Amino acid sequence: MLAGAEVGVKPYSFASHHGPKGGVTHRITVSGGDQPGLVARLCETFVGFGANIVSLHAGPLAEQQGRYVVRLAVFTPPQSADACLATVGNTAEALGLSCMAEDA
Repeated sequence: MLAGAEVGVKPYSFASHHGPKGGVTHRITVSGGDQPGLVARLCETFVGFGANIVSLHAGPLAEQQGRYVVRLAVFTPPQSADACLATVGNTAEALGLSCMAEDA
C-alpha cells in the first residue's frame, strides 16, 4: 500500500515570539452533546473578530456518558472581545450547548 512512498524531513521554523496574538485573554468552555461539525462551528466564530485560538482541547467527558467538552484559550482584541464572546455564546446556545467564558 505504501510502495513508492517517500518521507522527507526538513527544518520548519516558527518565530520564538508570537506577538500579542500568542497571549491568552479569555478561557472558554463549551459543553453538551457531541454533534458533527461542532468544533468547526465554534472555531468559525472567532475569524471575523480578529481573535486567535491559542489552545484548544476537545473530547468526551469520561465521567459523564454522552457529554462533550471543548476548552479554548483565546486571544481576543480588546475592541471586539465583548462581541466575540457574545457570538460564541450565541453559537453554543443555537447548538443546544452551555458556554462559560472568563478573563485569563
